[in-house]
Amino acid sequence: MIAQGAGRHEDDHRCPGEWATVELLKRAVRLLATTDYEVPPQDLSIRLNRLPAIPRSRFLLVRR
Repeated sequence: MIAQGAGRHEDDHRCPGEWATVELLKRAVRLLATTDYEVPPQDLSIRLNRLPAIPRSRFLLVRR
């Protein structure tokens, strides 16, 4: 078991994978923000009796 917590790094314990996660998110945001995508026709209706409540066809992006 690995202890986790919140707060400032100088004062408290944090998730050991936090820095890797932050770096991956930064790279993903840059890639998504600089690439042209289109959303093809798809079934975006959501089944509310299921968790997680996701669109039936998921959510598809097509890179142009």
